Amino acid sequence: MAWNTSNESNLRALAILRVSSGRQKDGVSHDTQESEIGRYCKEHRLDLVETRRIVESAKRSIDRKKYNAAIDFALNNGIKHLLFYMKDRETRNLTDNERNEELVRTGQIILHYVNDRKVIDISSPGSDFFLRDIQAATAKNYVRDLATKVADALRYKAEFGWYPGNHPPLGYIQQKPKNADGKEIRDAMAIVVPDPNEHKRRMVQREFELRAEGLSLDQIRQRIKAEGFLRLAGMTCHTKSVLEKRLKSKFYGGYFDWNGIEYQGKHEPIIPKPIFDKVRTTFDPAFIPKPRNEEPLFSGMLRCAKPECGKQIVYDPKKKTIRTTGEVRTFKYYHCTNARRVHPSLAGMNVTEANLLDQYRRVADEVTITPAFAIAIKQALADTDAKSKAALRRQAQEFRDKGLHLERLEDTLYEHFCQGITTKDQYQRNIAKVRADRRRYEDLHFKTMEAINDAVLESCGRILELATSAELKWKAMSDVEKRDFAKTVLSNHLLDGSTVRYTLKNPFRVLVAMRGNEGWLLRTGSNRRPSD
Repeated sequence: MAWNTSNESNLRALAILRVSSGRQKDGVSHDTQESEIGRYCKEHRLDLVETRRIVESAKRSIDRKKYNAAIDFALNNGIKHLLFYMKDRETRNLTDNERNEELVRTGQIILHYVNDRKVIDISSPGSDFFLRDIQAATAKNYVRDLATKVADALRYKAEFGWYPGNHPPLGYIQQKPKNADGKEIRDAMAIVVPDPNEHKRRMVQREFELRAEGLSLDQIRQRIKAEGFLRLAGMTCHTKSVLEKRLKSKFYGGYFDWNGIEYQGKHEPIIPKPIFDKVRTTFDPAFIPKPRNEEPLFSGMLRCAKPECGKQIVYDPKKKTIRTTGEVRTFKYYHCTNARRVHPSLAGMNVTEANLLDQYRRVADEVTITPAFAIAIKQALADTDAKSKAALRRQAQEFRDKGLHLERLEDTLYEHFCQGITTKDQYQRNIAKVRADRRRYEDLHFKTMEAINDAVLESCGRILELATSAELKWKAMSDVEKRDFAKTVLSNHLLDGSTVRYTLKNPFRVLVAMRGNEGWLLRTGSNRRPSD
C-alpha cells in the first residue's frame, strides 16, 4: 500500500460503523466492523478518537442524518481519517460519493476501506477515484434492483392473500410456518396469524363488542381500562384516534390495502362478521348490510335444466292476505324466466323455497361419513402432505442454489468487464440475460416456498369436518347455513321443472366413492393415495 503513517502528522481517526437495519448480522454487524477497524488502527498507528454506530440506509443522502452528523463531527474536530469496513459501508448514493471526493481532494479527509486495505487521499491517482465512482454506481444500481425485487415480492405476497407488511394490526402477528418439531422453517414465507397473546386478541374483540353495543369511543376506552385489558396486554397508547383507526380497519373484516389496491386476505378473522358489519355501520351509516334471512335463499343459484333454455331461475314472491286473520303473508316461489319461450307453459314449474330446501336435504345423507373414517383419511393425508412438502423444499433449494450461482456469475461478468476481457456491449447483453434468469428463479423460489404451508391440509380438514355426520348437522343448521352447505358441496345446480338436479363437487364425490370401500385405506402396503 502506497499510503503510510510517516506521511501524516494528524493521525486522529473516526470509525463509522453502518448497518442497514438492527437485524443485520452475518459478517458486517457493528461488532465485526469494530473489531476489524480496531486491528487496522493498531497496525497503522492511527489514534481512534471516536466510533459511531449507525443504523440507517445509505441509498439516499438526505435520509442519512446520523452519517452526516458523523462527517460534520470529524470536520469540526480536526479528525482527518475516516474509517469504513468496506466501500459500500460509506455510501450507496452518488451525492455522498461526490461530497466525500471533494473533501478528499481538498485535503480535509482521508478515506480508509479496512477490509480492502485501500486508502483514498489527496495524492491518489485519478484511476482510484474512477474505480470508486464505478463501485458507487454499481452499489446504487444494486439498491435500485433490490428495491424492485422487494416491491415485486411484497406484491406477489399480497396477491396470494397474505398481508405483506411487517406490522399487522393489534391481535395479529407475523409468523413463519413450523415443521414437525415446532421450529420455524427459515426460508418459508411469513404469514399473518392471530396473536398467541390471548389478552391482546380479547381486548380487540371487546372493543368491537362494546362499539356494536352503541358505546362511544370515550366510553369504550374507559371500559377497556376498567376491565384491566391495558395492563394485561401491555398497551401504553390507547387514544381515541388509535381506537377509531382500529375499529375502522378493514383488516378485521378479511381485507387489506397494499399500494392503493384492496386484496382479500387469507388471515383468520378474530372478529365475527355480524359484529364487524355492525361496527362499520356506526361509522358509515350508508353501509347497512341486508339481513341474510330476508334475502331470497336461492337467487342466482339455479338455472333451467332444459338444454335449449338454460336461463336463470328467478325469485318470484307472492303476497296473499289471509281472510280469517287479515295477515299478509309472503310465499316464496322460484321458476324459470322462460325468456327463450322454450316452455309452452310454466304450469307445474313453480317451486317453493321450503320445497327446494327439502330436496337439498338428501345431499347431507349422500356425503355423510363416520368420524372413524374421517380420522383415517386425515392420517393418510398427513403422510402424503409430509412427502409433498419435502419434495417442494428440495425444489425450492434447487431454485435458490441456481439464483446464488447466477449472483456469483454477475460478479464474474463485472470483473471481466473491469479487466477488459469483455466489451461494454458484451457485458450489458450478458448481465441482462443473467439478471432475467435470476428474477425467474427468485420468483420460482418464492412461489415454491409459498406452497409449503398447511393450506391444502387445512382445506381437506374442513372438507372432512363438513362431511362428518353431515346428516345430523343438517338438522341443526339455519336455512342460510343449509343453502351455503349445498353451495359448498354441489355444483351445476339445475331445476328440471320443479325437481332439483346437481353434481357433487370432486372432493365430496371422491368421499362418497371411498365410503363404499373404507377397507382400502387401512390395508397394509396399499399404494393408494387420498387423491386417488
